[in-house]
Amino acid sequence: MGWRILVAGTLLVTLACGAQAVRRASGPEARTAAGARSDAAASSEAAAADAGPPLDPLVQLAASQDGVAPGMREVLRRHLELADGGAIELPAPTSDTCFRVAFTAGELVDVSFVDVLSGATLADARGTHVHLGPRGPVCVRKGQASRVSLRGEGSVDAVVWASP
Repeated sequence: MGWRILVAGTLLVTLACGAQAVRRASGPEARTAAGARSDAAASSEAAAADAGPPLDPLVQLAASQDGVAPGMREVLRRHLELADGGAIELPAPTSDTCFRVAFTAGELVDVSFVDVLSGATLADARGTHVHLGPRGPVCVRKGQASRVSLRGEGSVDAVVWASP
């Protein structure tokens, strides 16, 4: 019986405080608070405008690690011109290793993660903002050299992460 009284009392206090907050929010103080919020939003927009030049595309791409390659280490960051074709050679790892690769390009590009020895394509994608291994990292065995091949026009910014 005692716990019912405690629950009922807690419920009444919660409802009473909530009703008081609603009544307060509809008065002139609410209009002043709303004005203060819009002033704060305007000042934060001004601060963003004064933040300086935009970040380098490679820096922005590398900053996407938490969403693309959480817990992995960055092993390569490169800007490539694709006029003569493009490739990123990944040396044979000293242990089984998994890779995630992110690209951003001004124009459509085809990207393939290839086993150098067999020529087998381990993952591929097409687009202007590409993540190789969209369902997970691309893994290779110890000693298995691999290459990321790029086909398209223009330039590409690439970041490669690995684990372990």
